[in-house]
Amino acid sequence: MDWKAQFDFIAKTYARGKNYILNNKEFFEWFFFNPFAKGKSSFMVIKKGEEIISEMGFVPTKLKFFEKTINNTNLVNLMALEEYRGRGTGYFLYKEVEKFADVCTNTGYGPLVYDFIDNMGWNKMLALQRFVFILNEEKTSKLAKKLTPKSILPEKTEEKNKSFERIKQFGQETEVFWKKVKNRYPITIERSQTYLNWRFANHPIISYHCLEAKKEEELLAFIVLHFEEAEGFKIARIIDFVSTDEAEQYSLQQAIKYCEENKADLIDFFFTGDFHVESLKKTGFKEANKKPYSLIPILFNPIDRKRKNINFAFKLVNEDLYDERINDINNWYITKGDGDQDRPN
Repeated sequence: MDWKAQFDFIAKTYARGKNYILNNKEFFEWFFFNPFAKGKSSFMVIKKGEEIISEMGFVPTKLKFFEKTINNTNLVNLMALEEYRGRGTGYFLYKEVEKFADVCTNTGYGPLVYDFIDNMGWNKMLALQRFVFILNEEKTSKLAKKLTPKSILPEKTEEKNKSFERIKQFGQETEVFWKKVKNRYPITIERSQTYLNWRFANHPIISYHCLEAKKEEELLAFIVLHFEEAEGFKIARIIDFVSTDEAEQYSLQQAIKYCEENKADLIDFFFTGDFHVESLKKTGFKEANKKPYSLIPILFNPIDRKRKNINFAFKLVNEDLYDERINDINNWYITKGDGDQDRPN
């Protein structure tokens, strides 16, 4: 990687300039020299002389696609110098990315790529829905600039032989668990032990709290949390959550308790489809699509009140795999962990 050219490009193209996350070498190498790139970088650039004029990053993963497992690439960064936008550099890079994919996905794309998404024939889906749990009424009301009542957690019931604890690494039992539970989610990232450890347990700059619910030694659910602190507020993000039916409410109750013990002011969870919705509501979470909850910013690092949602789009590259069910958002289970929406802005 030509770090001088990269440093200069980022300084010219992103609002945070040279301090944007893609100039952090440790993060960059973790993200784009990932286990699924097979020893190569999943990051491409176009240069004019020694200057980078356009670049695109992507993460190749396996996608559980109904009864099959197929190749997915998640686009995470497409940018060009202003004078080269609309001149085909993004198209060229994207067509190279398609060579790795049966399906391409993108979560949280910004205004600069709206036209690109349309022109490439992508399917724009409903934005990720958000559920929130208010732990500190006073602080969250300051964030929302309107009273947001403290959430009420229904009385917790003791469940014999069940445990809920933080882990350092996802073990082999994750593979057994995933095979057992994956059919609850028609289309979603394959959550293998390798994927989960790369994505969460071994992240170079974010300390994720990986928590497992077990019944004796049997894994029933996992939740991945990320605590963000900014301007005197502490927010707990549920970045990923996968569970058997029997463990949903128990796991969410325990996660709320864990966040409360860690002095979080609120908890939120972004995801597509109607997965876990009933259990979220039963444990006191509120849909954030109406006031006052919709007034709580979705970005905290730094706090940004302009962004109102996290969008999602996909393109089926391999048309031999077409299945009309792919167009139903309730068949997709996408969380913040499946893209790059939980990193510093």
